[in-house]
Amino acid sequence: MDQRSSGLGQKQLKLSEGCHLRHVDLDGVTLPWDLPRLTGLRSLQIRNIKDDFPSVERIAAILSGSPELWWLLLADFETTASEPQPQPQPAGNDPPPTGTTTQPPSVVTLSPIVLPNLSTLVFQGLPDSLSSPLLSAIIGSKLEKLVATDISTKPMTQPDSNFQSLLGTVTSSLKRIEITYNERNSEFGISSERIVEVPNEWIHHIDECPGLAIRVKVPPSLPTWDMVAKFVGGLPVPASDNLLVLQDHSEASPFPVQTLNEWDFIAEVEISPAYDPRPLFEHLSQPQTVYPAGEQKWPLPNLSQVYSKRNEADSQEMKEALVNFLRRSNALQTPNTGASEELPLALARPKQLQKLKVHSSILESLKEDPTLAGIEIISTS
Repeated sequence: MDQRSSGLGQKQLKLSEGCHLRHVDLDGVTLPWDLPRLTGLRSLQIRNIKDDFPSVERIAAILSGSPELWWLLLADFETTASEPQPQPQPAGNDPPPTGTTTQPPSVVTLSPIVLPNLSTLVFQGLPDSLSSPLLSAIIGSKLEKLVATDISTKPMTQPDSNFQSLLGTVTSSLKRIEITYNERNSEFGISSERIVEVPNEWIHHIDECPGLAIRVKVPPSLPTWDMVAKFVGGLPVPASDNLLVLQDHSEASPFPVQTLNEWDFIAEVEISPAYDPRPLFEHLSQPQTVYPAGEQKWPLPNLSQVYSKRNEADSQEMKEALVNFLRRSNALQTPNTGASEELPLALARPKQLQKLKVHSSILESLKEDPTLAGIEIISTS
């Protein structure tokens, strides 16, 4: 059944009793969501619904009754009643601001939804009250394409969530993943090298190659970031060539560099012109203590390429931070480089940086510095 609104307002279809539907495509049109015919589906696509969309429990019932479902797309569900918002999380162990409460909105917990044939899952523009419980409940061992944008961190941080397993089914089949964070809008992303795009058409128009596009709003809370870092660190990912992109800059929502202690799989880092890389370089310049084990390790030990688009020609701090970072792969061979004298002898040395791409003015300030030896240097203007 393919039904689309004429644009003159949302309609509700009235269907009589009959056989179970197999394929449902609704665009700006609703149904009586308790129809018995909405079980045994093989594909379900619902878009552009205002207010009269099914409850999360009803969606779960439809999905649980459709074990042969291979395509699921839910997009652009608009509600005129605002959802309850959690209070801002304090950073670190800071107490909550005076006069505020930290009571979170109620969370719906669904039983596992097993969809053994699901290959494509798309959630875009959904209320968190729908996307979080569903992403935490769905189990799909054959998933190849996953798009989930405008979601919260709940599926990543709540206990008993199946989201890591669901996401890992896709990441394990990819050749490369890209992780991005934009400090200005607090948006964290995980994607395949070829970003999945979902056109506003029926299912046969979508790219059938495996792909991933996740966009999450992360609050400026160190405990939340710690859980997100461990979540991502526990994913099965490609062995090499994975990229981290850091964009823009904001004092309100800075990227916590200690997150990198969990991401040994990152091989390349790209820094936007507006991002200040000095805290990053300083963190990467020395071993970090990883808790709860209390062991020391180098962050990003497999890092081989750095591309910084930032121009800091007159910044001595920038030069020092970059030089200290470049020395890290030789730390155990140079006993007279400050902190390197106290490094544990058994600590494995990080991989030698292979390529550095930075602004020409920065390279000029590093001219003839021995830390550049053995590194392919690319100058940008």
